[in-house]
Amino acid sequence: IYHPDAHGFFFCNTADYIAWAINRTNNPFDPTKPTIGILGSRFQIAAGDLALSNALIRQIEASGANVILVYPDNIRPIEPDLPLFYYNDTLLIDAAITLQTHIAGVPYPVRRDQFIEMGVPILGATVTGMTPCEWKNCTRGIPLGQMWRIVPREIKGVFACTVVAGQDEDKFGGRIHVPLPLQIERLVNRTINHANLGRMENSEKNIAIIYYNHPPGRHDIGASGLNVPRSLERLLIALYDAGYNLDRMTETEILAAMQAHGINVGQHAQPILEAMVNNHSEEIVLIPVADYQRWFEEMIPEHRQQEVIDMWGPVPGEVMVVERGGREYFVIPMIRSGNILIMPQPTRGGGSVCETIVFHNLSMPPHHQYIAFYLWLQQQEQGIDAIIHFGTHGTQEWLPGKERGLATDCWPYLMSGEIPIVYPYIIDNVGEATQAKRRGDAVIISHMTPVLVAAGLHGDLRMLHDMIHDYLHFEEGPLRDAQRAKVIEKAINMSFDLDMGHPGFEGITHDTALINQIHQHIHCIEAEIIPLGLHVLGDIPEKELLTETVMKILGLGFVEEIIRVGRITGEHECEIEEEARDRAKELLRLVINQTSSEDAQQEILNNSSVSLTKYLDEGRRHLQNFLDSRELEAILDALSGRFIPPSMGGDPIRSPDSLPTGRNLYSFDPRTVPLRSSWEVGRDTMQAFLADYYERHGVYPDRIASILWVVETMRHRGVAEAQILYALGVEPIWDTRDRVRIDRRVDRGLRLIPDDELGRPRIDVTVIISGLYRDVFSCRIEVIDAAVRLVIEHEEVEGGQINHVRRNYLTLKAELIADGMPEEEADILASARIFGPPPGAIGPNLDDAIKASGTWDDKSSLIDLYLSRMGHIHSRELWGENHRAIFERALSGTDVAMLSRSSNYFGVLNTDGPFEWLGGLSMVIEHLDGTPPELMISDLRNPHKAEIVSLSEFIRRELRARYYNPRWIEGQMEHGYSGAREMAKAITNLWGFQVTTPHLVTDDMWNELFATLIQDKHDLGLDKFFDANNPWAQQSVMARMLETVERGWWDADPATIQELTERYIESVAKYGPCCCAAHCANDRFDQFIAEMVREGKLNLDRGTIIRFNDQRIATLGDRVELISLPPEEPAEPVPQPRPRGGGRGIGIAGLEPAVEPAPAPEPAPEPAVAEDPAAEAAEPVVGEVIEVVTPVTPAWRDIVMDLPVTAILITILLMGLVGIGYMAIVKKRR
Repeated sequence: IYHPDAHGFFFCNTADYIAWAINRTNNPFDPTKPTIGILGSRFQIAAGDLALSNALIRQIEASGANVILVYPDNIRPIEPDLPLFYYNDTLLIDAAITLQTHIAGVPYPVRRDQFIEMGVPILGATVTGMTPCEWKNCTRGIPLGQMWRIVPREIKGVFACTVVAGQDEDKFGGRIHVPLPLQIERLVNRTINHANLGRMENSEKNIAIIYYNHPPGRHDIGASGLNVPRSLERLLIALYDAGYNLDRMTETEILAAMQAHGINVGQHAQPILEAMVNNHSEEIVLIPVADYQRWFEEMIPEHRQQEVIDMWGPVPGEVMVVERGGREYFVIPMIRSGNILIMPQPTRGGGSVCETIVFHNLSMPPHHQYIAFYLWLQQQEQGIDAIIHFGTHGTQEWLPGKERGLATDCWPYLMSGEIPIVYPYIIDNVGEATQAKRRGDAVIISHMTPVLVAAGLHGDLRMLHDMIHDYLHFEEGPLRDAQRAKVIEKAINMSFDLDMGHPGFEGITHDTALINQIHQHIHCIEAEIIPLGLHVLGDIPEKELLTETVMKILGLGFVEEIIRVGRITGEHECEIEEEARDRAKELLRLVINQTSSEDAQQEILNNSSVSLTKYLDEGRRHLQNFLDSRELEAILDALSGRFIPPSMGGDPIRSPDSLPTGRNLYSFDPRTVPLRSSWEVGRDTMQAFLADYYERHGVYPDRIASILWVVETMRHRGVAEAQILYALGVEPIWDTRDRVRIDRRVDRGLRLIPDDELGRPRIDVTVIISGLYRDVFSCRIEVIDAAVRLVIEHEEVEGGQINHVRRNYLTLKAELIADGMPEEEADILASARIFGPPPGAIGPNLDDAIKASGTWDDKSSLIDLYLSRMGHIHSRELWGENHRAIFERALSGTDVAMLSRSSNYFGVLNTDGPFEWLGGLSMVIEHLDGTPPELMISDLRNPHKAEIVSLSEFIRRELRARYYNPRWIEGQMEHGYSGAREMAKAITNLWGFQVTTPHLVTDDMWNELFATLIQDKHDLGLDKFFDANNPWAQQSVMARMLETVERGWWDADPATIQELTERYIESVAKYGPCCCAAHCANDRFDQFIAEMVREGKLNLDRGTIIRFNDQRIATLGDRVELISLPPEEPAEPVPQPRPRGGGRGIGIAGLEPAVEPAPAPEPAPEPAVAEDPAAEAAEPVVGEVIEVVTPVTPAWRDIVMDLPVTAILITILLMGLVGIGYMAIVKKRR
């Protein structure tokens, strides 16, 4: 034990140190105060380099805590230091700071287990190899080659690794540590706050739970894969049972309170904000702007203040501001429950749809209300003891600042201050969890994805499947031929021909081979893994569902072994597999219910094998890991200042050892990317794709664009990077510790594959990286950059392979020199192949821009945004420099663009990243070249079968497996408000692809989604579901569909457009607008709706339009242009809506008729939340509260009631004639 004030400085045992410390005159050891341990560096002690240790000790004591600094020696290699934290078998410390990266002779698992046994939070003190001045000016924070200072600690459960010192030379030329006082103060105070959580009574703790409502509005409160209101209910119960001071709330009560006084309000909807303040002054917080001005000047450095003012204007700005009694206030929405505050995190853009904010900001500081929110948490008189950022994910950790190794003046640190942050995070997103850990200083608590199951067969899919089985059992002859024709006709009607890339199955022989292909496609959809509903914190899925998940983990080999052991035979391979899968489920059910693996095999198969026993034992282990999850318990542990054991994360099917959940997620050494196994998968899949491309085109591609995300690389461990290297014709070389390193010599980490071994041209690759990839995998950027240069230097020889990389480099370099650029600069720019966002930024920002459709008419502004943000070169010489022109040259001529998907939860339509990045890239390349590139998905979801498929195929499979599928829909319906939000989110993301890749999103998709989600073709009761839980989500779906029609992307028939418009208007009239910026602040959309009304073809009464106008005024104020009332006379009759079922045209024999009379709509019940008075109070006001209106009587009924008998008969006759004519129409196919 070391202390600078002790005589001789060192103590060999704890008893001597405590005896000395208690009797000190200065800062005596006081058992009533928290005690902080320091795990010191033996190397610093041995070198006499004590400045950092001394600074930490002094700061801890100055902050009112006891301190014990221990360091390892060589006598006890396994437990070298931790026993010194104990006295009389009692642990003395409440938390610890470690200066250690690793200890020789102590393996990571041993040290991790020691930390688990000790049981207190351990935070990291990190030293940068730069001087303090260099570090201050470095946007990276920690140099590329020094992540070894961070990663090994995280693997052992250390978090909040904070830079506390730089290095410089002493007068003798040696390296010494130079402490950074402000950094040390922050780390120490944060550590003490974690320690205090373990010393306080739970009833005394004040906790802020922060959830997400972005974009602002009523329909979009949630987190990735999580039912937020229900999870909050579970957490509040757990907190209550643990003795916290709070009022228990049900899910319904939480939702009602959220809608009333717990949502963010966009600048376009000021009346809603005014109403919230008027009606809920006791629940919300009003922060006087004068108070904020003082905090802003005292707590935010001047240069950061100026950033905010330059972006948002002087205090207070325009976000969530009201005036009362001549004074201005920031509004902080809130739900109060005793000592627990439940609050929506402010939006990053303030809910604005201002073009300047959406399109022209590269690195946006938080706005005034965002800052006021977090400074208020820091300034609370009673003190906020901990923050829970509730789910994946918030924005605090993504604010501008250093990439890693943040400074106290970086925005994430300025916002959180020294308050401990606990962060429940989906287990499948380690990449972004790493950001929350490293830039948000959070303790991560992993939680499960929604349970993952097979999509199964349903509706038309099952019908088509049964028709195929009938065909396969018919003997050759006319009956079999007729059945084959029916199968093919049915498949075309269901758009299977488009799924399979053969419109109309033209040019293909209509034989048994085609039937088998259709059959195989059905089984591919049936086997697709889908999330069933959402996850609820602490809930364990039913064993029956986990059986399906475990079966997917075990893979195809498990099924094949059952076929072999069970001697399953049959006439058709698909039937054999179907029977084997049924047997597999039966086996797992028995094993899950404690039957031995051997007995289960005998009971189901009358046989057994050692191999199958291993499969079943493995399945039993995976199931137990699901059951052992402890998510709520881990959150309570973190709030009680306890150590959270670390674990890897990942997709539960690809990486089942990431289970159980409830642990602190960590990353891995980025220098191991790609793993040897990942290299093999990447090489083989790229080789297969290039061969397929050559077969289809007769040439190899010249250029490929590949997108790299951290979240993907964390899952597949470098498959995408391997694909890039192999396309270039380079392979990695691993060192003895399985790392690919080029920091010493390039040829020690990379090998140029010889031309004769490669056997094809070297493909030029442009790499698009996310800002998070730059922050976490910068050392892999170096490797790819070195590989490009290696290929550039490789000259073509006669008879050798074409080197597209070198050819494109030489062409561009010559052009730049011809334009007057110096040769050295031209060489650097012509060599650049890796591009990304500017320092401190994460991505292209296309997601918000595309969703804010009222801010753009054509796509030129979107294209400009992508090119402006993503044209920053990352190479050996340049890091984050903007060279848009070079970026455009690198993209022009791209034949293929590619993105990997390795998650069985995250597809391409339940998250906005794919349309933003891959869709956006396609849109830009099409702008540059006139035609879009081939868009491919590297499908790595199945660990047993990796392949590269077209984006079109991937989207279509996902639509069929999830969004057309009643099983998926019913799973979401089980989750009420949050499930409705998931449905709306999928439509928004399909709209994103519609904008960026209109050639891939076709009419049949929108037709089927309309039939499924709006007309409820599966009779699931969707209208009642939306009305009772989240009518604004259905509004959002209808509005996006109408917008797609208005922009000419969906050739919907008039009846569909009319039904959508009528139902949208009725919903707004009844419930008020949602009110998202996309449709509440969209003049173009408003004009479209107004024109539909003016045409007089809608079956809406005047009262509905009046209520529609009133609701919009109450929400948007005087910026609204009122819609003209329809004529009092009834509208002309229109064709009835086409049958529920979507598709493309008339049904075949045996199906329902193509047209059926639309049933009279029934009045829908009010939403469940409106039954609570607090929910009704959330309705907007203008002068007085507007009550929720009663259900609208269907307009057709009003019309009929007012008509004479003759008119009624004429109307009926006309409608019948129109219906007959309509049945003869075959919907044209795009």
